[in-house]
Amino acid sequence: MKTIKTGTGLKRIEDQDPDFISLQLRVILQEHRTHLIDALISSGLDRYIDYKFNRKVTGPALDQLKARLVAIKNGGINMLRYKPLLDSVMKYDFVQLSNSLFFEEIDTKLKERLAQTELFHFHVRESQAIYG
Repeated sequence: MKTIKTGTGLKRIEDQDPDFISLQLRVILQEHRTHLIDALISSGLDRYIDYKFNRKVTGPALDQLKARLVAIKNGGINMLRYKPLLDSVMKYDFVQLSNSLFFEEIDTKLKERLAQTELFHFHVRESQAIYG
């Protein structure tokens, strides 16, 4: 039996079959990522973005970022991204989930969306300067 400590409590994984370990871990990772994203959205995504990326976002841009996070939350877990956690679970009987891999995924998606927004605003300002 393997034990995984998450932000929502202790989870147990049957360890007779290595392939089944991966499937069980995937469910735990999905649940943990969902918990982190829900907490991030409910506690003030705008403050997190300001803190993490030094950017102020409001209105439609903030709604788009929330939608991006909901899409991540509802999407599947890419086990290649979380392979270090799988390796730890395979090796040890007790593993505490760190949030770093989860926030790496979340931050990557937020950065992509922020970059798209910035690019769009640059083109709008550029066209306004040309045609304005």
